[in-house]
Amino acid sequence: MYSFFAGRRKAGGQIAGFTLIELLIVVAIIAILAAIAVPNFLEAQTRSKVSRMKADQRSFATAMESYTVDNNKPSPTFNGSFVPRGETVARTENRADRYAWLTTPIAYITTAFTDVFTISNVSDPIQNLMIIWSPNVWLSGTLPGSSAGVNVAYPAYFKEQSWGAAQGNDGKTLWTILSFGPDRDADVLDADRATVGIQDYDPTNGTVSDGDIIRARQ
Repeated sequence: MYSFFAGRRKAGGQIAGFTLIELLIVVAIIAILAAIAVPNFLEAQTRSKVSRMKADQRSFATAMESYTVDNNKPSPTFNGSFVPRGETVARTENRADRYAWLTTPIAYITTAFTDVFTISNVSDPIQNLMIIWSPNVWLSGTLPGSSAGVNVAYPAYFKEQSWGAAQGNDGKTLWTILSFGPDRDADVLDADRATVGIQDYDPTNGTVSDGDIIRARQ
């Protein structure tokens, strides 16, 4: 009986090996299957990461609302010097500090949320956290036609969103949390976005498309 994997028998009972053509056909089939499977795997991996970021942002939203109910105000976010809780010396706020209000002394969340779309910075893991922004936070530098400040930077950067016009002066939107998105480009850190606004991530343009993954209190 002929068995493909056992080889073919020649006259006299000897087993013949595979021919070069047969091996090339097998290699070609494997290459075709890999070319089909690998992109689908990478797409699924990206979609999984996006889902994780959105789930973490939902958890953050729940924690922030719980904090707001307990304290009659949202967790603080601001730029510049401040005195951390339990400390006496002022220092400049970083990304992790904006999570500290939600982790101690009451753990509304257990840890700060890492942005899986950042390029890992082992020497400064704080830079790998999802960015928390509010009308009290602004970017350094100058926005077109005005200085970068509370009443300018925040609403200008989110003017592309339906809720963007409500931000800033009237205080309707009290916080925003952002992930870089699959393009790994933080639009919120790009000064040019002050003219065009930050884009929402949209997978219909391709899983690795422009835009940040954004959640805000509207």
